[in-house]
Amino acid sequence: MARADGEPARRIACYGGAFDPPHLAHVFALTWLLTRDDVESVWLVPTADHVFGKRMAPFAERVAMLEAIVGRLGSDRVRVCEIEAGREGPSRTYDTLEALEAAHPGHAFCWVIGADNLTESHRWHRFDDLVARWPLIVLGRPGHEAALAAAASAPWCLPGPT
Repeated sequence: MARADGEPARRIACYGGAFDPPHLAHVFALTWLLTRDDVESVWLVPTADHVFGKRMAPFAERVAMLEAIVGRLGSDRVRVCEIEAGREGPSRTYDTLEALEAAHPGHAFCWVIGADNLTESHRWHRFDDLVARWPLIVLGRPGHEAALAAAASAPWCLPGPT
């Protein structure tokens, strides 16, 4: 996707996860995302109801922890997005991105995941449809080098760290 002036589109990188709790690796990934020329801003999207039944701290507590991190970063390019708050049923990435696109027309979105989550893509709701509509930024994770290497050559993958 390119802008009218021919420059590559800058996207909102939606970094989703349980964030239970958010930790230093999340901060490192967030900081790296802010260095990318193709990322306009990063929206942290905490999962409200984990699709695979993971028990989590209350949503409001995880949001508060993320807000504290955002405050310490001091960047107006990072925000916590509570789009999943109050949704019925488990969180599904495809549905979340569809809701974000509907709520923010004219914005270009991408989804940020760790390579460990990519190995579970066969369990994701509408994964093929998801990557047909929105590119992914796949972050390297120890022990998941093969998944990262495979993603790097996929047409739906934006370049990421190794």
